[in-house]
Amino acid sequence: MSRTPEQNLDGVMRYLRHMEPKREQFEQVTRYDIAALQARMDCMEAHIAQLEARIDELVP
Repeated sequence: MSRTPEQNLDGVMRYLRHMEPKREQFEQVTRYDIAALQARMDCMEAHIAQLEARIDELVP
């Protein structure tokens, strides 16, 4: 049985109403994950800089 465009639109609108509250939660989690990854990268860059400085001290 084929669905009419109106039925398809109704289904899409129901889905969007159902997902809207979850969208904000998804965005918050994503922003947190990105911030955590950025903090890890900053930490790794600091460690790399320290290692480079130590290598420069060892190499005559």
